[in-house]
Amino acid sequence: MKDLRKAGSIVAQDGVKVYYWTSWSREMDKSWVVMHPGSSMNHSSLEGLEKGINELGHPTILIEPRGVGYSGSPEEKGYYTLDKYSGDLESIVWKQGIAKPSLLGHSYGFMPEVDYTARTKNAEQLIGICASHNFIETAPNKAAVVLFGLGWRAGETILSPVLGLQHWIKGEDRSYNDQSGLEGKSDLGVFPYIADVPFSKLRVYDISGTEQIGSDISQQLGEIETPLVLIYGEKDMMVPFEKAAGAILNRAVKSPDKTALIIDKAGHSLPITKPKEVARVLKHYL
Repeated sequence: MKDLRKAGSIVAQDGVKVYYWTSWSREMDKSWVVMHPGSSMNHSSLEGLEKGINELGHPTILIEPRGVGYSGSPEEKGYYTLDKYSGDLESIVWKQGIAKPSLLGHSYGFMPEVDYTARTKNAEQLIGICASHNFIETAPNKAAVVLFGLGWRAGETILSPVLGLQHWIKGEDRSYNDQSGLEGKSDLGVFPYIADVPFSKLRVYDISGTEQIGSDISQQLGEIETPLVLIYGEKDMMVPFEKAAGAILNRAVKSPDKTALIIDKAGHSLPITKPKEVARVLKHYL
């Protein structure tokens, strides 16, 4: 979990403040990588992968999406549409003055990056990890999406007060749920670290998650010519590789440079649970 005092920030046109962190040193002489976490994930979920990318010589920008962590979290659904997230991304890249960064997104975090690229063309490469063009279409079936959403929110509602009580007994601060350092865990093992938020923020998670699950970037994919790398977990139940990757790769993406890879024994939390393996794969494509 990063120090808020070292963060950069932008204030979006709708007044929401969004934080981000840059990681750069003189030894990092390769292109920038902008990293966007998935739904209900804060910046800490990608810290392990960020470290691996930095070790490859690439400086990074790690975004704290609106609705989670330190960033603003209003309770109206209009704040969580796809264009809001891609607008935040655009403002951050513009503020940092970066031309042609590589854009890396986990799960839903891939969608704002595609939307941004379709509008601005300012991307050297798109990297989607466990990504989809439309979660409802790429799930095993639509009923599964509904059941998953209900189960996810129910799990958060149940776990939030239980975990809150544990923090209170231990005298721990609960202002931030740290999702880093979870290498080797399963998707189920990661879930408590996502759900470990104050009860008062569950409504925001519900609103933002509902808006995100309905996003569709099919049209935007047909407007980009950017090289595309897709990485999936073999055991990802939410975004199965065959349907999700096939749908994206076979859409009207104009670039001939498209690659899809599978990492064995990994689920939807792939960049959180296996960041070193993802970094090793990216070494050949960044």
